Formats: sequence, structure tokens, C-alpha cells
Amino acid sequence: MNNLSDIYKAYQKQERDPVSKKDFMKMNYEFNLFAMKKVMEGHEVYLPGRVGSLIIKGKKEKIVLDEEGKPKRMSINWKETKLLRDRNPEAKEKKKVVYNTNEHSDGVRYRFWWRKDLGLVNADYYSLRIARCRKREASALIKQGKTYRLIHEP
Repeated sequence: MNNLSDIYKAYQKQERDPVSKKDFMKMNYEFNLFAMKKVMEGHEVYLPGRVGSLIIKGKKEKIVLDEEGKPKRMSINWKETKLLRDRNPEAKEKKKVVYNTNEHSDGVRYRFWWRKDLGLVNADYYSLRIARCRKREASALIKQGKTYRLIHEP
């Protein structure tokens, strides 16, 4: 199964009196909106069918440098990098980059996390892709000062 249409076909075969495809799609859309609202508020949402839960988690980023003195595991801020290279031909020539430091969140990097360990299905066969608009929504909330659960390392 790849999408809701595939799921609807399987649902139709199982049920004696299935709802219309339009109603099925609307119910799933409404559930997804409700679930994402709860996640954005900072709650852990347990997904139907016991496939795990979804939360937003944060981790304080440690700046680790490689042998050349460049940061490892830090994402590049492409917008600021382009501005730097447009203003400074020397930076463009040396291919300098600007990294995201997450100063707005005190160095914490947040992401959506699908907790597969809580589910009963083999989640290796499934994937979860958060819509870009939801990622942007979470980013805007974080920039406004919203904080989420932090994962602490020993």
C-alpha cells in the first residue's frame, strides 16, 4: 500500500458496507489535521493500528570539527550562503558556506520523530514523510519561542 487510495481499496474489500471514497478521504484528512495540531502543541500522538507514535523532539547540537576545521553534521543555510557569495566574490571563489546555528532555539535542533518502538508492526517496511507545510509550521512556532521535548544524551 502506497497511499490513501490503496488503503481505501483494501478497506472496501474488508467492510460489508464501506463509506464512500470521498467520506473516507475526508475522515483521514480531518484526523491528520487533528493529529498534527496535537503534535504541534507538544503532545505525543499515538497512531492508529499500533504503528507507533509521533512527536517533535529536540537535541542540543554540539559543534564538532573535521580535520580541515569545517563543522561536521551541521546543515548549511543556503539562503545566507548565497547572499554571502553574491556580496563577496572571494567567498564565492573559496566556496565558503554559512551553517545553521539555531540561535533562535539556543542551539537546539528539532525534528519530527516517529517512535516505531511502541508499535506492533514491523516498521522497517513503512515510511513516514511529513509534509513540507507542516515542517514550515513547526519551524515558525519554534522561531516564535515554542519549545518541545529535549532528548538528553548521557
